[in-house]
Amino acid sequence: MLSISKFELSKCAKRSSIILLILAFSACHDANRNNPFDSALTPAVVLQPVRVDSIAGTAALEWSPYSGDQPFSAYCVLRGIQGLVKVDTLIEIDDITRTTYLDTLLKPDLDYL
Repeated sequence: MLSISKFELSKCAKRSSIILLILAFSACHDANRNNPFDSALTPAVVLQPVRVDSIAGTAALEWSPYSGDQPFSAYCVLRGIQGLVKVDTLIEIDDITRTTYLDTLLKPDLDYL
């Protein structure tokens, strides 16, 4: 039968508390912000309200220009259909000055995301 005294348990708990305290304070530092996924360095572009023309089967997209500190790669225009998991990449736009896209392949009676 395993027997642990209250003294040993108390000693173990104190040691664990000290270790947790040291870890908590060691994580507080002023590191350089160089993570390319850091939202302060690569802020998201803002999508304006989408203009849908259901008769023509089009959706006009417009967004704010990229203004991050990291090098620009591409705008990726994605389309999803309500109820489906798959998301299609319609186009990758590598021109940083282009902030519009016209999707001309919408099908009637489908809800898009």
